[in-house]
Formats: sequence, C-alpha cells, structure tokens
Amino acid sequence: MIGRTPTTPIGLDLGDTVLRAVQLEQRNCRWEARDAIEMSRLYPGQPFNEDEARRLAAVLSRRSFVGQSLVVSLPNGELIRGLVEVNGKTEDGPMFEAALEIERTHALEPGTYELAAWLPPASGNRRQTAVCVNGCKHATSTALLDAFESAGLTVLALDSRACAIGRVLEPPRQGQPQLTAVLDIEAENTELTLIHDGNVVYQRALLDSGLNQAAKRLADHGLSETSARYSLSTFGLAHVEHDYAEPVRKALAGFVRGLVQEAEPALDYAARIYTDLPIERLAVVGCGAAVPALGYELQQQLRLATPAKPIEVASLDQAAAFAVALGMALHPEEVAWAAA
Repeated sequence: MIGRTPTTPIGLDLGDTVLRAVQLEQRNCRWEARDAIEMSRLYPGQPFNEDEARRLAAVLSRRSFVGQSLVVSLPNGELIRGLVEVNGKTEDGPMFEAALEIERTHALEPGTYELAAWLPPASGNRRQTAVCVNGCKHATSTALLDAFESAGLTVLALDSRACAIGRVLEPPRQGQPQLTAVLDIEAENTELTLIHDGNVVYQRALLDSGLNQAAKRLADHGLSETSARYSLSTFGLAHVEHDYAEPVRKALAGFVRGLVQEAEPALDYAARIYTDLPIERLAVVGCGAAVPALGYELQQQLRLATPAKPIEVASLDQAAAFAVALGMALHPEEVAWAAA
C-alpha cells in the first residue's frame, strides 16, 4: 500500500510465566526488529487479565513499538488441537467430519468454538485418513480479547504457538522432503511439534517437562528460583569454571534425560505415521533456546543431527527464544501488504 510504513503488528507470545513481544519493519528487502521485549507475567500460570494488559500497554508505550495492534498466541492449555482420524463416510468432506469429531470428543455445541483444519501430507501409499485441527472456544477468546481491549490494545488475530513457529522456521535445504521436530521449551511445559513445509502435522504435550524441573533440582544447592533461572541461562551445559556450573550441568542432564524419555515415543509414533518423511532436523525454541548447549545435547540424545532455527532477523538476539512472537508478528493475513 502506497505511503504505508512497512511495519508488522506487534507479535505477542503469551506464555505461562513470560511475555515476549516483537515488532518488525522491512528495510532493504529484509526484516529487522524495531523493538523486542521479554517480561515476567504478573500472575504466572493464570489466565491473562486486565491488570496484565494495562501493564503490557504501559511498557509498549514507553518503548519503540508503533501502534496498538497485536497478534497474540493462544495458551496451549486453551487450544483444541490434534490429528483427527476421519473415515470419509460423510458427503461434506473430511474437514466437516473432523469438526463433528471435535464436537463429540470435547462436548462442544455448534457455534461455540472456532476451528482451523488442514490436511497433513499423505505418507507412502496410506490413504488420507486424518485432519490436523487447531481451535478454541468462543468463551476463551472473548475473555482474552476483552482483557486487551480494556487496555486500549487491538488484537487482530489469535493463533497457536505451533503454527507461529512453523511460519518462521528456515526451510530445509533442497533434497528429500522431511519433517522438522520442534521442542518449544518453556518454564512449566514443553511441546513437541512436527513441521512439514511450514505446516504443523503433529503436536504433543510432554508432561512434567518444563525448565522449572531443572530449577527445582538446583534448589537442593540453596539457589532461589530467580538465581536458578539465571544460572540455567548463564551456564547451561557449557563447561565453564564457576561454583554453580557443575550443579547446573547435573540438573540439566537430568532434565534432558526426562525430556528425551517423553519425546522418543512420540517421535517413533510420528515416524510410523509419516513413513516416507524422515525426521532429521531439530529446533529448540522458547526459554530452552537461551540455555547454552541445551539444543546441541538434545540433538545428540534424540539422534537428530541437523539443527533448525528461525529466519534471521536483524537487530534481534536470541531469535529462537522469540520464535513464537516472530511468527505472530508475521501472521500472513496481517502482513500480506508487505509483499505488495
């Protein structure tokens, strides 16, 4: 659009314990970060409310962000999602059949939810019998939108974390089609997602797998919660000389073992679904991306030798930690004008 500043909406990663926001602008045919922030939640693990919205609006107004329009991630716990098996017995097609199955399994009434559905890639000679779905209840989205509106902020779209990550991952090099595994590691939980051509084709929540599991192990060494988080992001699995470095490595080693035990069966199951799409790449995003050497160790333990990462964005450190916020900022319906 002539005369319009090539700036995206503000992408907001609405995590359980941390908020991350980023806004991009296009310069010389590349994306640059206009501004980015990370801040702790006022009420960790609780639904986002008006107090937090007003606090966020105040912070955004003091920074270099422009406008008050956001694209916001839905909390994973509020999502209706999955790979829904269909049998092709209805005349209305697989998408309609998937919606009926979601209504049945989640006890939903028609018209009380929003649902996005798409077909995953066919695998080998297997007939197309599944549909990927993401959605949420109207009650959930309305409460979230009302909180932002109370602070004078406009939400242009709500989207899932997994879809946002798929949007910004660098594609694999040319060659055999493949799947990319993503571990979205946050404080309280970890989500395993498989991406094919930018689209989500498999999702699974890994139980008791957030970074707080490692932080709790450090409590035995007398570290407070704040000190534990700082030590994890400072030392990680790197071999450095410091009194806390060895306890941190041991805590993270236990965390990695537990995470791998949860992830391996899910990856094996996905490999049986997509028999001709090898899983060869691994991306670690979210809080886990800021922990030194954690991504490399998970690559080795899961035998996924090729690292994957988000697209390069100038002036943004730790792009992998901001992957969800980046994907929200680059929501296709909101930045379509940028390609014009």
